[in-house]
This record gives sequence, structure tokens and C-alpha cells, in this order.
Amino acid sequence: MDASDISQELNNDPPVVDTRFGGTREDPTIRGSITNLSSENFTPKRIIAAFMQGMVNELYNSFEILPSALKEYIKTVIDSKNGVRKNIHIQELIKKRFNKPLLLAAEEEAAKGAAIFAAEND
Repeated sequence: MDASDISQELNNDPPVVDTRFGGTREDPTIRGSITNLSSENFTPKRIIAAFMQGMVNELYNSFEILPSALKEYIKTVIDSKNGVRKNIHIQELIKKRFNKPLLLAAEEEAAKGAAIFAAEND
């Protein structure tokens, strides 16, 4: 499956996935959902594409709450998560949803920071 396949799976009445299954920092009671299922769109490809789009939408929602004046200065999306780094489909969905270029950090900073902390505090 290439990146264009994912976009095609999200066209024409796709399933919709809200990936906030564990709530949010602001509201831990929110639960995720899968909606808009039909016998035509309930396929593995479409479900996978909908989950990826749901993850990207969740990231985009964090961007949307920023003040407009700040959003104007953001020209590039930077991500350091392995889930994005290792998945070209999610990368393409991020570029499309944010309508901005995507820059991937060289390594996952959280994992590196945890390793350094563990080594220094052994």
C-alpha cells in the first residue's frame, strides 16, 4: 500500500475514527469512537486509513488551539515520534492535514532523554 492508496481509502464516505481512547489531558473522560461504518467501507484498508487519519486529526487538534498569531509563524511541522518516522502513510497524512512540510527529528528525544537520565542516575 503506498501513500496515495491511503488518501484514496479516505475519500468517498470513509469510516471516521476518534483515537482519544484514553481521554485527553484536558478531559480524561473523553472516549474514542469509530463511526460512519457501512458494509461498503468496513474493509481492513479503510479501517487502517481511518485510524491513521484519526491520529493525525488528534495532532492537528493540538495545533488548532494555539493562538492565531502564533499559528501564522509556524511554517513546518516537526515530529520526533517513531510512529511517524517509520510510517510514510502517516507522514503524508500530516503534510496534507497541516498543509505544511514535515521535518522528522533525527531520533526520538523522549527515549534518548530517558536513557540519559537512567545512565546518569544509576
